Amino acid sequence: GGGIFFAHGRSWWVGETEKVSADSSHGIACYSSVDLERWRNEGIVLHNSDVRGLGGEVASSSGWVMERPKVLFNARTGLFVMWFHLERSRSYSLNAAGVATSSTPCGRYSFRHALRPGGLRSFDATLFQDSHRLAYRVQDVEHKAVVILRLSADFLNASAAPVSVPHERREAP
Repeated sequence: GGGIFFAHGRSWWVGETEKVSADSSHGIACYSSVDLERWRNEGIVLHNSDVRGLGGEVASSSGWVMERPKVLFNARTGLFVMWFHLERSRSYSLNAAGVATSSTPCGRYSFRHALRPGGLRSFDATLFQDSHRLAYRVQDVEHKAVVILRLSADFLNASAAPVSVPHERREAP
């Protein structure tokens, strides 16, 4: 999974690196394009070894599972903010989100923290920014509900109580 955003006259695509035998080899990669037809590999922008868990813990030898990254630009801070699904293993029991920032669209991202936005277990999610530059995270909660969380002014945390989307069982927003 991944996400595409537009900045500096180009489209940027962040996504999970190719799945290999060990999760510790995974990371978040970035690609760029001026025409959406030809893409240039910009390399890995967030390495598995840079990520920490909910309590700041280091991954086990098997590494973290990092999935479905999305990026927004925060005009107030001048930073690109990436959110992604974070798991301790393929057992999918951590149910957290990771947050990282960079000063450039495909530069090296610095891991900021892991969290459960709004205190909720986190699975599939997307980000949205409105015309007032307010940012939101739309996320699945245990495949039972979808909620919308307003992000803090720096886009690094949820800042308001979640608002539930009308109840329908679904996997992704």
